[in-house]
Amino acid sequence: PGHDGNIAMNRIKRCAASPIAASNSSRKRPERHWFGPSAFVLGCLLAFSAEAQWQKTGGSQGGPVNSLALDSSGTLYAASGSGGVHKSSDLGLNWSYSNGNLPCQCFFGLSTTASGAVLAVTDKSIWRSDDGGASWSASDAGISLRNAERLSSTVRVAGAQWALGGVVWRSTDEGRNWVRTGTSDSFSSLIADSTGRLYGSNPLGVTLTST
Repeated sequence: PGHDGNIAMNRIKRCAASPIAASNSSRKRPERHWFGPSAFVLGCLLAFSAEAQWQKTGGSQGGPVNSLALDSSGTLYAASGSGGVHKSSDLGLNWSYSNGNLPCQCFFGLSTTASGAVLAVTDKSIWRSDDGGASWSASDAGISLRNAERLSSTVRVAGAQWALGGVVWRSTDEGRNWVRTGTSDSFSSLIADSTGRLYGSNPLGVTLTST
């Protein structure tokens, strides 16, 4: 039995020294890498850095900006809380005053019409400019505010202009004349879906309106 055992051991040694065995032993097993939380955070940061970033523009001046509007030519308008209306024709890099003959400097909302006119909203009135802010005229025919009602913004949605505040006002002639709608909700914004249904938002949530 001892002789047979020595023969078996010699065979094992020869197999281990053979080229085939050496080739098999040289094959490396696939390395497994385990990534901890730090690597996950790094991946998230890299993904975030690939997204578009925000950068500050050159203005506008004159207090906090309450509203922005863009006309069909690409001109950007800004309504400030104490500096009136400003406009920029180079994507916000430079701004100029567009107050014209406006009677006040505090505006809460801006919107543009389909023809390119600009509407600016104070808490009590709406002003319109058809020449890029060089001159303005009152454009609030039909609006009669009751008690503590105030205007806060204006938007162009679903083929009409809307003035928002304590109630919702609608104009179908680009802001020249307005009618009070049936809703008594106070909305800060208004959008429409592809079917024309309107949604209004306020601190209490989002409402599907029937205006």
